[in-house]
Amino acid sequence: MRFFAFQHHFYLVKEKIETNGIQFDAIHRCNAEQINILLKILAYQFSALAENGIMHSDVKPDNLLLKSTIGDYFTVKIIDFDASFLEKIYLIQTTS
Repeated sequence: MRFFAFQHHFYLVKEKIETNGIQFDAIHRCNAEQINILLKILAYQFSALAENGIMHSDVKPDNLLLKSTIGDYFTVKIIDFDASFLEKIYLIQTTS
């Protein structure tokens, strides 16, 4: 993840994601192995966010994009960080 600050605001640089029109409803077609892989990917992504002090604060199916990969497998990306915040800044503001 890349950030930059400008005029006392932090900005997150995001990648453009092509999803090929796959809806999150496609998860119903996944088998147990595929769902296990998606859950591991999400766990890793949320872990990376937490390690960097980033709180998403609007996690819901609409903010998880499925992208087809090789074969019948998918990967998942967390999107829509508009309501996210940096944990350290939030803690400083709420404890002051």
